[in-house]
Amino acid sequence: MSREVHVRFWESAEVKSLRTTRLPLHRQSQILARSGIDIHRSTLADWVGIAAFHLGPVVDRLAEHLKVSTKLFMDETTAPVLDPGRGKTKTGYLWALARDDRAWGGDDPPGVVFFYAPDRRGENAEKILRGFDGVLQLDGYQGYNRLTRPSRKGGDGASFAAQSA
Repeated sequence: MSREVHVRFWESAEVKSLRTTRLPLHRQSQILARSGIDIHRSTLADWVGIAAFHLGPVVDRLAEHLKVSTKLFMDETTAPVLDPGRGKTKTGYLWALARDDRAWGGDDPPGVVFFYAPDRRGENAEKILRGFDGVLQLDGYQGYNRLTRPSRKGGDGASFAAQSA
């Protein structure tokens, strides 16, 4: 595909709209079809998988970079996930690990990295934070308590700066 055709394709597909509204791939495929672009959702899924594979090292490096900070923010939120074979969705969790100290005169650039986990267990936070030994700002979710243990896996016990939910 030439660069001109490629650019026209994405412009006509209104990619920004598709991305910002978090539409499932089958709906994106339908929207594209209305614009005369026939791309099956399995093709879109392949593209997403390929992009995720190639971006994996970038995400890993960003997480490593954030974990050398003296303080981080962490939170988790629900995300609907397809439950193959049942024709339904189930609840998964996206965990955000973030840094932004600009308001307090920090020199480090802001950053955020997201991790997926199938549940909200504290073991997920412990795994994500392996290698981090600073202050952690978070809500009052009890699953984070395991991070304060001196014996936690992957680092010293973390210090909390809790905020109310």
